[in-house]
Amino acid sequence: YRIQATWIENNIASSISKDQIPMGWADTDFILSADYLLASIDGTIPLGVSSLGILPLTSFNTSAVSYADLYQNNRKVASAEIQANGAFVINNLLAGDYVLHIPSGGGSYKKLDIQLKPGQTLSVRPFGELIKKDEVYAYPNPSKNSSITFHLESDISPIEKTVRIFTIDGRLIKQFHDADSGWISGGGVYEIKWNYTNENLASGVYIYIVKVKTNLTGETKKVIKKFAIIR
Repeated sequence: YRIQATWIENNIASSISKDQIPMGWADTDFILSADYLLASIDGTIPLGVSSLGILPLTSFNTSAVSYADLYQNNRKVASAEIQANGAFVINNLLAGDYVLHIPSGGGSYKKLDIQLKPGQTLSVRPFGELIKKDEVYAYPNPSKNSSITFHLESDISPIEKTVRIFTIDGRLIKQFHDADSGWISGGGVYEIKWNYTNENLASGVYIYIVKVKTNLTGETKKVIKKFAIIR
C-alpha cells in the first residue's frame, strides 16, 4: 500500500507519502509540517452606529453583547466580542480571503470583504464618511513657494487614495497613487506634498481630483477642487 497526506493552503499543496507498506504492517508513522505567518484583524466600531448613520446611544441596548464574525467559504471560522469602547480583535488567522460580519444596528450586519497577507495586522474602521469633502484641501493656496500639500480625511480604513492634478483645460500634469512614497498618515488623516519646482508651471488656476476607494465594500468617492499658483 501507499499512504499520502496532503496539506492545502491558499491553493498550494504540500504532501508526504510512504510506499510499499505491507498489509497488516503497523510502522506507518510520518510527519507533515508547514511554516506560515499568522495574521490578525483589529477594528473599532463607533458606539451607536447603524446602517442609517450614527444614532444616540439610547437607541441601542448597550448592555447587550455583540460580536464580529469572520467567515471563509460561507463557514464561520472566528468570532470576537466587541468591547464597550467598540474595539475588537481576531488573532491567529491564515492568509487568505474572508468576509467580516459587523453589527450595524437593528439586528442587521454589514458584510466586509477582507484579504489578509501572511503576518499582516489589518486595522478596520468600517463606518463613517469615506471622504470628508470639507476636509479635502490644498495648502498653501495660492502657492508661492514651489510646493503645495494635498490634505484629505476619511473615517474608513483601509482605503486606497489617488490625487490627480490638471491644468484648467483638462491636461493631466501630475498624479499620486496610494503606493507612492511620501504619504503622511495617521488617525484617518492623509497628506502628500508636491514640489513642482522643476515642472515649469505658469501662474494660474489648477484643478485637482482626490479619489478614495475602500476594498471592504468596493465603494468609491471623489472630490474636485481648485488651487492657484503665483510665480
